[in-house]
Amino acid sequence: MLETASLPPQNSHRYVKDPVPVPLPPPRLGGLTRLLKGLAVGESGVIPRRAADDIYRLGVVLNRTFTTRRIDAEKSRVWRVK
Repeated sequence: MLETASLPPQNSHRYVKDPVPVPLPPPRLGGLTRLLKGLAVGESGVIPRRAADDIYRLGVVLNRTFTTRRIDAEKSRVWRVK
């Protein structure tokens, strides 16, 4: 037998607040893009390690090449190669 999704009653709230507050993610891409645009060839900057995955994709968008090296468990250093 197929199950169907039931619609909520008309008088219920459409959006329900989470019982446990969840922090919003930090604005990674805006700040990271600004930093990468400002780097000249050979210059470097420190970024959060979780942002290192975005480096290649943003480099393609900016038509620039970057490399990263891990500093510690939380930070990495990014260099502009070309």
